[in-house]
Amino acid sequence: MGDFLKSMGNNVFLIYIGISVVLFVTFLIIYRVSLYLTKQKRINASEVYLKNGEFDKVLASLKDVVKSGSGTYLQMHYVAQAFEGMQNYTRAIDFYEKCMVRLPLNESEFKDVLFLKIARLFHRIGRLKEALGYFETVVNKKTTSKHVYYEIALVLFQMQKYTSVQNHLETYLRYAPKDVNALLLLGKTYFYSNSYQKAVNTLLSIVPEVAKTGEEKALDCKLHLAKSYIMLKKYPGAKEIYENILTENGDIVPFLPEYIIVLSNVNEPEKAEKILNDNMDKLTDEARQESLYLMGTNFWERRQYRKAMDYWKRIFAENPEFKDLGDIMRKYSPFMENQVFDFLYDDVVDTENKIKSALNISHAAESFVQENFWVFFGQNECYILNRRLSPFTLEDIEACESFIKSSRQTNNNYILLSYYHITPQCQDTVFYKKLRILQGTEFIGFFSEKIWNLVSRETN
Repeated sequence: MGDFLKSMGNNVFLIYIGISVVLFVTFLIIYRVSLYLTKQKRINASEVYLKNGEFDKVLASLKDVVKSGSGTYLQMHYVAQAFEGMQNYTRAIDFYEKCMVRLPLNESEFKDVLFLKIARLFHRIGRLKEALGYFETVVNKKTTSKHVYYEIALVLFQMQKYTSVQNHLETYLRYAPKDVNALLLLGKTYFYSNSYQKAVNTLLSIVPEVAKTGEEKALDCKLHLAKSYIMLKKYPGAKEIYENILTENGDIVPFLPEYIIVLSNVNEPEKAEKILNDNMDKLTDEARQESLYLMGTNFWERRQYRKAMDYWKRIFAENPEFKDLGDIMRKYSPFMENQVFDFLYDDVVDTENKIKSALNISHAAESFVQENFWVFFGQNECYILNRRLSPFTLEDIEACESFIKSSRQTNNNYILLSYYHITPQCQDTVFYKKLRILQGTEFIGFFSEKIWNLVSRETN
Protein backbone atom coordinates (compact mmCIF):
# COMPACT_ATOMS: atom_id res chain seq x y z
CA MET A 1 0.00 0.00 0.00
CA GLY A 2 2.81 2.36 0.89
CA ASP A 3 4.58 1.65 -2.38
CA PHE A 4 1.35 2.34 -4.28
CA LEU A 5 0.91 5.72 -2.59
CA LYS A 6 4.52 6.55 -3.16
CA SER A 7 4.11 5.63 -6.82
CA MET A 8 0.99 7.83 -7.08
CA GLY A 9 2.84 10.73 -5.49
CA ASN A 10 5.63 10.46 -8.01
CA ASN A 11 3.14 10.34 -10.88
CA VAL A 12 1.32 13.48 -9.64
CA PHE A 13 4.64 15.26 -9.40
CA LEU A 14 5.50 14.24 -12.93
CA ILE A 15 2.05 15.36 -14.10
CA TYR A 16 2.60 18.76 -12.48
CA ILE A 17 5.97 19.03 -14.16
CA GLY A 18 4.42 18.04 -17.50
CA ILE A 19 1.64 20.55 -17.12
CA SER A 20 4.15 23.25 -16.19
CA VAL A 21 6.24 22.47 -19.25
CA VAL A 22 3.17 22.56 -21.48
CA LEU A 23 2.07 25.84 -19.94
CA PHE A 24 5.56 27.33 -20.31
CA VAL A 25 5.84 26.21 -23.94
CA THR A 26 2.34 27.50 -24.61
CA PHE A 27 3.23 30.82 -22.98
CA LEU A 28 6.45 30.96 -24.96
CA ILE A 29 4.59 30.24 -28.18
CA ILE A 30 1.93 32.83 -27.36
CA TYR A 31 4.65 35.34 -26.44
CA ARG A 32 6.55 34.65 -29.62
CA VAL A 33 3.38 34.85 -31.70
CA SER A 34 2.39 38.04 -29.89
CA LEU A 35 5.86 39.49 -30.42
CA TYR A 36 5.73 38.49 -34.08
CA LEU A 37 2.28 39.99 -34.52
CA THR A 38 3.42 43.18 -32.78
CA LYS A 39 6.46 43.40 -35.02
CA GLN A 40 4.36 42.59 -38.04
CA LYS A 41 1.89 45.25 -37.01
CA ARG A 42 4.73 47.76 -36.73
CA ILE A 43 6.09 46.68 -40.11
CA ASN A 44 2.66 47.04 -41.68
CA ALA A 45 2.23 50.41 -40.01
CA SER A 46 5.67 51.46 -41.21
CA GLU A 47 4.73 50.56 -44.74
CA VAL A 48 1.64 52.77 -44.48
CA TYR A 49 3.66 55.59 -42.93
CA LEU A 50 6.18 55.39 -45.77
CA LYS A 51 3.45 55.61 -48.39
CA ASN A 52 2.06 58.68 -46.63
CA GLY A 53 5.46 60.30 -46.28
CA GLU A 54 5.29 60.20 -42.47
CA PHE A 55 8.95 59.30 -42.07
CA ASP A 56 9.24 60.31 -38.42
CA LYS A 57 6.48 57.84 -37.54
CA VAL A 58 8.37 55.08 -39.35
CA LEU A 59 11.40 55.70 -37.17
CA ALA A 60 9.22 55.88 -34.03
CA SER A 61 7.53 52.61 -34.94
CA LEU A 62 10.88 50.90 -35.54
CA LYS A 63 12.81 52.71 -32.81
CA ASP A 64 14.33 49.49 -31.48
CA VAL A 65 15.79 48.77 -34.90
CA VAL A 66 17.10 52.33 -35.20
CA LYS A 67 18.65 52.17 -31.74
CA SER A 68 20.25 48.74 -32.02
CA GLY A 69 21.11 48.90 -35.72
CA SER A 70 19.85 45.36 -36.13
CA GLY A 71 16.67 43.71 -37.33
CA THR A 72 15.25 41.94 -40.35
CA TYR A 73 16.27 43.10 -43.82
CA LEU A 74 12.74 44.44 -44.35
CA GLN A 75 12.88 46.52 -41.16
CA MET A 76 16.29 47.84 -42.19
CA HIS A 77 14.89 48.74 -45.57
CA TYR A 78 11.98 50.70 -44.08
CA VAL A 79 14.32 52.58 -41.75
CA ALA A 80 16.68 53.38 -44.65
CA GLN A 81 13.78 54.68 -46.75
CA ALA A 82 12.61 56.85 -43.85
CA PHE A 83 16.05 58.40 -43.41
CA GLU A 84 16.25 58.97 -47.15
CA GLY A 85 12.85 60.66 -47.11
CA MET A 86 14.08 62.93 -44.32
CA GLN A 87 17.18 63.73 -46.44
CA ASN A 88 19.49 62.17 -43.88
CA TYR A 89 21.37 60.40 -46.64
CA THR A 90 24.34 59.23 -44.58
CA ARG A 91 22.09 57.28 -42.15
CA ALA A 92 20.06 56.02 -45.11
CA ILE A 93 23.21 54.59 -46.72
CA ASP A 94 24.15 52.95 -43.44
CA PHE A 95 20.83 51.11 -43.13
CA TYR A 96 20.68 50.20 -46.84
CA GLU A 97 24.10 48.55 -46.43
CA LYS A 98 22.91 46.70 -43.31
CA CYS A 99 19.80 45.63 -45.16
CA MET A 100 21.97 44.23 -47.95
CA VAL A 101 24.00 42.16 -45.49
CA ARG A 102 20.80 40.52 -44.13
CA LEU A 103 19.28 39.72 -47.50
CA PRO A 104 18.39 36.06 -48.11
CA LEU A 105 20.35 34.38 -50.89
CA ASN A 106 17.27 34.20 -53.12
CA GLU A 107 16.91 38.02 -53.16
CA SER A 108 19.74 38.79 -55.60
CA GLU A 109 17.57 41.08 -57.75
CA PHE A 110 16.62 43.12 -54.68
CA LYS A 111 20.33 43.35 -53.89
CA ASP A 112 20.86 45.10 -57.24
CA VAL A 113 18.12 47.57 -56.29
CA LEU A 114 19.96 48.30 -53.04
CA PHE A 115 23.25 48.78 -54.91
CA LEU A 116 21.58 51.40 -57.11
CA LYS A 117 19.97 53.16 -54.15
CA ILE A 118 23.29 53.37 -52.33
CA ALA A 119 25.09 54.53 -55.49
CA ARG A 120 22.55 57.32 -56.05
CA LEU A 121 22.78 58.49 -52.45
CA PHE A 122 26.58 58.58 -52.53
CA HIS A 123 26.28 60.63 -55.74
CA ARG A 124 23.83 62.97 -54.06
CA ILE A 125 26.15 63.71 -51.12
CA GLY A 126 29.13 64.18 -53.44
CA ARG A 127 31.06 61.03 -52.57
CA LEU A 128 31.74 60.28 -56.21
CA LYS A 129 34.27 57.46 -55.90
CA GLU A 130 31.91 55.41 -53.70
CA ALA A 131 29.01 56.13 -56.05
CA LEU A 132 31.04 55.02 -59.05
CA GLY A 133 32.07 51.81 -57.30
CA TYR A 134 28.45 50.80 -56.57
CA PHE A 135 27.25 51.76 -60.05
CA GLU A 136 30.01 49.73 -61.70
CA THR A 137 29.16 46.72 -59.52
CA VAL A 138 25.63 46.79 -60.91
CA VAL A 139 26.85 47.20 -64.50
CA ASN A 140 29.24 44.27 -64.16
CA LYS A 141 26.37 42.02 -63.05
CA LYS A 142 24.48 42.95 -66.26
CA THR A 143 21.10 42.51 -64.59
CA THR A 144 19.84 46.05 -64.57
CA SER A 145 18.40 48.76 -66.82
CA LYS A 146 20.66 50.41 -69.39
CA HIS A 147 19.80 53.76 -67.78
CA VAL A 148 22.56 53.06 -65.26
CA TYR A 149 25.10 53.92 -67.99
CA TYR A 150 23.68 57.44 -68.05
CA GLU A 151 23.87 57.65 -64.26
CA ILE A 152 27.51 56.55 -64.33
CA ALA A 153 28.18 59.19 -66.99
CA LEU A 154 26.77 61.87 -64.65
CA VAL A 155 29.21 60.82 -61.92
CA LEU A 156 32.17 60.68 -64.33
CA PHE A 157 31.26 64.11 -65.69
CA GLN A 158 31.57 65.58 -62.20
CA MET A 159 34.91 63.82 -61.88
CA GLN A 160 35.96 65.46 -65.20
CA LYS A 161 36.72 62.07 -66.78
CA TYR A 162 35.31 63.15 -70.11
CA THR A 163 36.58 60.27 -72.25
CA SER A 164 34.85 57.77 -69.97
CA VAL A 165 31.71 59.92 -70.00
CA GLN A 166 31.59 59.70 -73.80
CA ASN A 167 32.06 55.92 -73.73
CA HIS A 168 29.20 55.34 -71.29
CA LEU A 169 26.89 57.78 -73.07
CA GLU A 170 27.55 56.14 -76.42
CA THR A 171 26.57 52.80 -74.86
CA TYR A 172 23.42 54.28 -73.36
CA LEU A 173 22.41 56.17 -76.50
CA ARG A 174 22.43 52.95 -78.50
CA TYR A 175 19.39 51.98 -76.45
CA ALA A 176 17.89 55.47 -76.07
CA PRO A 177 19.11 57.52 -79.07
CA LYS A 178 16.65 60.37 -78.48
CA ASP A 179 17.21 60.90 -74.77
CA VAL A 180 17.56 64.69 -74.56
CA ASN A 181 19.23 64.66 -71.13
CA ALA A 182 21.91 62.27 -72.34
CA LEU A 183 22.49 64.29 -75.52
CA LEU A 184 22.78 67.48 -73.46
CA LEU A 185 25.39 65.82 -71.25
CA LEU A 186 27.22 64.57 -74.34
CA GLY A 187 27.28 68.06 -75.87
CA LYS A 188 28.68 69.55 -72.67
CA THR A 189 31.26 66.75 -72.52
CA TYR A 190 32.41 67.59 -76.05
CA PHE A 191 32.75 71.23 -74.98
CA TYR A 192 34.94 70.43 -71.97
CA SER A 193 36.97 68.03 -74.13
CA ASN A 194 37.70 70.95 -76.51
CA SER A 195 35.71 69.28 -79.32
CA TYR A 196 33.80 72.48 -79.97
CA GLN A 197 32.35 71.65 -83.38
CA LYS A 198 30.99 68.34 -82.05
CA ALA A 199 29.51 70.27 -79.13
CA VAL A 200 27.79 72.67 -81.53
CA ASN A 201 26.41 69.85 -83.68
CA THR A 202 25.05 67.95 -80.67
CA LEU A 203 23.62 70.89 -78.72
CA LEU A 204 22.13 72.60 -81.76
CA SER A 205 20.21 69.42 -82.61
CA ILE A 206 18.39 69.35 -79.26
CA VAL A 207 17.58 73.04 -78.68
CA PRO A 208 13.85 72.65 -79.51
CA GLU A 209 13.46 69.43 -77.47
CA VAL A 210 15.47 70.42 -74.41
CA ALA A 211 13.12 73.37 -73.86
CA LYS A 212 10.40 70.84 -73.01
CA THR A 213 12.47 69.46 -70.11
CA GLY A 214 12.52 72.77 -68.21
CA GLU A 215 13.97 76.28 -68.30
CA GLU A 216 17.13 75.40 -66.38
CA LYS A 217 18.29 72.73 -68.82
CA ALA A 218 17.25 74.82 -71.82
CA LEU A 219 19.42 77.68 -70.55
CA ASP A 220 22.30 75.30 -69.79
CA CYS A 221 22.14 73.99 -73.36
CA LYS A 222 22.14 77.45 -74.94
CA LEU A 223 24.95 78.79 -72.78
CA HIS A 224 27.24 75.89 -73.68
CA LEU A 225 26.24 76.23 -77.33
CA ALA A 226 27.12 79.95 -77.31
CA LYS A 227 30.45 79.29 -75.57
CA SER A 228 31.25 76.66 -78.19
CA TYR A 229 30.61 79.23 -80.91
CA ILE A 230 32.96 81.64 -79.12
CA MET A 231 35.74 79.04 -78.97
CA LEU A 232 35.26 78.48 -82.72
CA LYS A 233 35.34 82.29 -83.21
CA LYS A 234 31.86 82.13 -84.71
CA TYR A 235 30.78 85.26 -82.86
CA PRO A 236 27.60 86.04 -84.84
CA GLY A 237 26.25 82.59 -83.92
CA ALA A 238 27.02 83.20 -80.24
CA LYS A 239 25.42 86.65 -80.43
CA GLU A 240 22.22 85.16 -81.84
CA ILE A 241 22.06 82.61 -78.99
CA TYR A 242 22.62 85.23 -76.29
CA GLU A 243 20.02 87.56 -77.74
CA ASN A 244 17.56 84.68 -77.88
CA ILE A 245 18.18 84.05 -74.16
CA LEU A 246 17.65 87.74 -73.41
CA THR A 247 14.38 87.73 -75.32
CA GLU A 248 13.11 84.77 -73.30
CA ASN A 249 14.16 85.68 -69.75
CA GLY A 250 15.96 89.02 -69.89
CA ASP A 251 18.70 87.98 -67.45
CA ILE A 252 22.12 88.85 -68.83
CA VAL A 253 24.08 88.24 -65.63
CA PRO A 254 24.89 84.50 -66.16
CA PHE A 255 26.78 85.21 -69.38
CA LEU A 256 27.78 88.89 -69.24
CA PRO A 257 31.58 88.35 -69.58
CA GLU A 258 31.09 86.09 -72.60
CA TYR A 259 28.58 88.52 -74.13
CA ILE A 260 31.16 91.30 -73.86
CA ILE A 261 33.63 89.14 -75.82
CA VAL A 262 31.01 88.55 -78.50
CA LEU A 263 29.98 92.19 -78.84
CA SER A 264 33.62 93.24 -79.01
CA ASN A 265 34.23 90.82 -81.86
CA VAL A 266 31.18 91.86 -83.86
CA ASN A 267 32.33 95.49 -83.63
CA GLU A 268 29.83 96.69 -81.02
CA PRO A 269 32.10 97.88 -78.17
CA GLU A 270 29.85 100.77 -77.21
CA LYS A 271 26.93 98.40 -76.69
CA ALA A 272 29.15 96.15 -74.57
CA GLU A 273 30.22 99.12 -72.47
CA LYS A 274 26.63 100.25 -71.87
CA ILE A 275 25.44 96.75 -70.94
CA LEU A 276 28.31 96.34 -68.49
CA ASN A 277 27.64 99.67 -66.79
CA ASP A 278 23.89 98.95 -66.58
CA ASN A 279 24.43 95.58 -64.88
CA MET A 280 27.50 96.24 -62.75
CA ASP A 281 25.66 96.06 -59.41
CA LYS A 282 24.13 92.66 -60.25
CA LEU A 283 27.44 90.87 -60.72
CA THR A 284 29.52 88.96 -58.22
CA ASP A 285 32.99 90.37 -57.52
CA GLU A 286 34.60 87.74 -59.71
CA ALA A 287 32.21 88.27 -62.64
CA ARG A 288 32.47 92.06 -62.36
CA GLN A 289 36.27 91.96 -62.38
CA GLU A 290 36.32 89.56 -65.32
CA SER A 291 33.91 91.79 -67.26
CA LEU A 292 35.95 94.93 -66.53
CA TYR A 293 39.10 93.10 -67.60
CA LEU A 294 37.54 92.03 -70.89
CA MET A 295 36.20 95.53 -71.50
CA GLY A 296 39.66 96.95 -70.91
CA THR A 297 41.20 94.36 -73.22
CA ASN A 298 38.70 95.28 -75.92
CA PHE A 299 39.60 98.98 -75.79
CA TRP A 300 43.31 98.16 -75.60
CA GLU A 301 43.10 96.15 -78.81
CA ARG A 302 41.33 99.13 -80.40
CA ARG A 303 44.21 101.33 -79.25
CA GLN A 304 42.03 103.30 -76.91
CA TYR A 305 44.71 102.79 -74.29
CA ARG A 306 43.61 105.43 -71.81
CA LYS A 307 40.09 104.02 -71.69
CA ALA A 308 41.42 100.48 -71.32
CA MET A 309 43.64 101.52 -68.44
CA ASP A 310 40.72 103.22 -66.70
CA TYR A 311 38.83 99.88 -66.67
CA TRP A 312 41.86 97.96 -65.44
CA LYS A 313 42.57 100.46 -62.68
CA ARG A 314 39.10 99.82 -61.26
CA ILE A 315 39.99 96.15 -60.83
CA PHE A 316 43.52 96.84 -59.60
CA ALA A 317 42.22 99.07 -56.81
CA GLU A 318 40.36 96.15 -55.20
CA ASN A 319 42.33 93.14 -56.44
CA PRO A 320 45.96 93.87 -57.43
CA GLU A 321 46.58 90.15 -57.98
CA PHE A 322 43.95 89.81 -60.72
CA LYS A 323 45.48 88.05 -63.73
CA ASP A 324 48.34 90.10 -65.24
CA LEU A 325 47.21 93.54 -64.04
CA GLY A 326 50.26 93.93 -61.79
CA ASP A 327 52.58 93.58 -64.79
CA ILE A 328 50.41 95.90 -66.89
CA MET A 329 50.44 98.64 -64.24
CA ARG A 330 54.20 98.44 -63.77
CA LYS A 331 54.78 98.49 -67.51
CA TYR A 332 52.38 101.14 -68.75
CA SER A 333 51.18 103.38 -65.92
CA PRO A 334 54.40 105.52 -65.86
CA PHE A 335 54.11 106.07 -69.61
CA MET A 336 50.44 107.05 -69.45
CA GLU A 337 51.17 109.59 -66.73
CA ASN A 338 53.74 111.23 -69.01
CA GLN A 339 52.73 113.98 -71.44
CA VAL A 340 54.26 111.94 -74.27
CA PHE A 341 51.41 109.47 -74.07
CA ASP A 342 48.61 111.97 -74.65
CA PHE A 343 50.64 113.59 -77.41
CA LEU A 344 51.27 110.40 -79.38
CA TYR A 345 48.23 108.25 -78.71
CA ASP A 346 45.24 110.59 -78.70
CA ASP A 347 42.56 110.44 -81.39
CA VAL A 348 42.82 114.08 -82.47
CA VAL A 349 42.89 114.58 -86.23
CA ASP A 350 46.01 116.78 -86.27
CA THR A 351 48.19 114.38 -84.23
CA GLU A 352 50.31 113.68 -87.30
CA ASN A 353 51.07 117.39 -87.78
CA LYS A 354 51.85 117.79 -84.08
CA ILE A 355 54.42 115.01 -84.33
CA LYS A 356 55.95 116.61 -87.42
CA SER A 357 56.19 119.90 -85.56
CA ALA A 358 57.85 118.24 -82.60
CA LEU A 359 60.39 116.59 -84.93
CA ASN A 360 60.93 119.85 -86.87
CA ILE A 361 59.54 118.30 -90.05
CA SER A 362 57.51 120.31 -92.56
CA HIS A 363 53.81 119.48 -92.54
CA ALA A 364 54.08 119.11 -96.31
CA ALA A 365 56.84 116.51 -96.01
CA GLU A 366 56.09 113.02 -97.22
CA SER A 367 54.87 110.53 -94.64
CA PHE A 368 53.60 106.99 -94.64
CA VAL A 369 50.61 106.48 -92.35
CA GLN A 370 49.77 102.89 -91.46
CA GLU A 371 47.56 101.43 -88.78
CA ASN A 372 50.54 99.94 -86.94
CA PHE A 373 53.20 102.60 -87.57
CA TRP A 374 54.03 105.97 -89.16
CA VAL A 375 57.07 106.87 -91.27
CA PHE A 376 58.15 110.55 -91.35
CA PHE A 377 60.87 111.90 -93.61
CA GLY A 378 62.84 114.82 -92.20
CA GLN A 379 65.70 116.67 -93.79
CA ASN A 380 68.31 114.10 -92.80
CA GLU A 381 66.36 111.62 -90.70
CA CYS A 382 63.68 109.05 -91.35
CA TYR A 383 61.59 108.45 -88.22
CA ILE A 384 59.63 105.21 -87.85
CA LEU A 385 57.09 105.44 -85.04
CA ASN A 386 55.41 102.34 -83.62
CA ARG A 387 51.78 103.36 -83.04
CA ARG A 388 50.94 100.44 -80.78
CA LEU A 389 51.73 99.56 -77.22
CA SER A 390 52.86 96.18 -78.45
CA PRO A 391 56.01 94.81 -80.10
CA PHE A 392 57.23 96.07 -83.47
CA THR A 393 57.13 92.98 -85.68
CA LEU A 394 59.00 91.56 -88.63
CA GLU A 395 56.02 92.30 -90.88
CA ASP A 396 56.11 95.94 -89.74
CA ILE A 397 59.80 96.36 -90.45
CA GLU A 398 59.52 94.73 -93.89
CA ALA A 399 56.63 97.07 -94.78
CA CYS A 400 58.70 100.09 -93.67
CA GLU A 401 61.69 99.00 -95.71
CA SER A 402 59.52 98.45 -98.77
CA PHE A 403 57.98 101.93 -98.49
CA ILE A 404 61.35 103.63 -97.94
CA LYS A 405 62.82 101.92 -100.99
CA SER A 406 59.82 102.85 -103.14
CA SER A 407 60.15 106.47 -101.94
CA ARG A 408 63.87 106.47 -102.81
CA GLN A 409 64.64 107.99 -99.44
CA THR A 410 67.66 105.81 -98.81
CA ASN A 411 70.29 108.31 -97.65
CA ASN A 412 68.69 109.16 -94.32
CA ASN A 413 69.52 108.24 -90.76
CA TYR A 414 66.83 105.73 -89.74
CA ILE A 415 65.45 106.06 -86.22
CA LEU A 416 62.91 103.56 -84.88
CA LEU A 417 60.81 104.88 -82.01
CA SER A 418 58.86 102.36 -79.94
CA TYR A 419 57.77 102.31 -76.31
CA TYR A 420 57.57 98.52 -76.51
CA HIS A 421 60.35 96.13 -77.56
CA ILE A 422 61.25 94.92 -81.04
CA THR A 423 60.64 91.24 -81.74
CA PRO A 424 63.79 89.08 -82.09
CA GLN A 425 62.86 88.14 -85.67
CA CYS A 426 63.52 91.74 -86.75
CA GLN A 427 67.18 91.43 -85.80
CA ASP A 428 67.83 89.00 -88.65
CA THR A 429 67.05 91.60 -91.32
CA VAL A 430 69.60 93.79 -93.09
CA PHE A 431 67.42 96.86 -92.57
CA TYR A 432 67.42 96.35 -88.79
CA LYS A 433 71.17 96.86 -88.69
CA LYS A 434 70.73 100.33 -90.23
CA LEU A 435 68.37 101.44 -87.49
CA ARG A 436 69.04 103.53 -84.46
CA ILE A 437 66.51 102.17 -81.99
CA LEU A 438 65.01 104.21 -79.17
CA GLN A 439 62.68 102.12 -77.04
CA GLY A 440 61.34 102.17 -73.51
CA THR A 441 62.73 104.97 -71.35
CA GLU A 442 64.97 106.23 -74.18
CA PHE A 443 61.87 106.65 -76.33
CA ILE A 444 60.05 108.59 -73.58
CA GLY A 445 63.08 110.80 -72.91
CA PHE A 446 63.53 111.60 -76.59
CA PHE A 447 59.93 112.62 -77.13
CA SER A 448 59.57 114.42 -73.79
CA GLU A 449 62.27 116.84 -74.87
CA LYS A 450 60.79 117.32 -78.35
CA ILE A 451 57.26 117.82 -77.07
CA TRP A 452 58.32 120.20 -74.31
CA ASN A 453 60.03 122.38 -76.90
CA LEU A 454 56.90 122.30 -79.04
CA VAL A 455 54.58 123.13 -76.12
CA SER A 456 56.89 126.02 -75.13
CA ARG A 457 56.82 127.42 -78.69
CA GLU A 458 53.04 127.16 -78.85
CA THR A 459 52.70 128.88 -75.48
CA ASN A 460 54.95 131.78 -76.56
